[in-house]
Amino acid sequence: MQVYRWVTFMFSSLNVCYLNLKTYIALSSMSQWASYDNVFNLEEFYDSIVMTFETDPKDPWVIDTLKWWNE
Repeated sequence: MQVYRWVTFMFSSLNVCYLNLKTYIALSSMSQWASYDNVFNLEEFYDSIVMTFETDPKDPWVIDTLKWWNE
């Protein structure tokens, strides 16, 4: 059961990160994927979102966000 929760947590948090990247690209003038668009470093952006979820998975914000995401 613990492994399932961990896998679900990781899958959900990575989906949130990926959606944020896709949203940025859709709203920007980027026509294709690049790690940097002369304004914004998307690798750092992605990594910072991942770290937000992984640093403290018991943080109420993380729990609430993933609960909302999985509904």
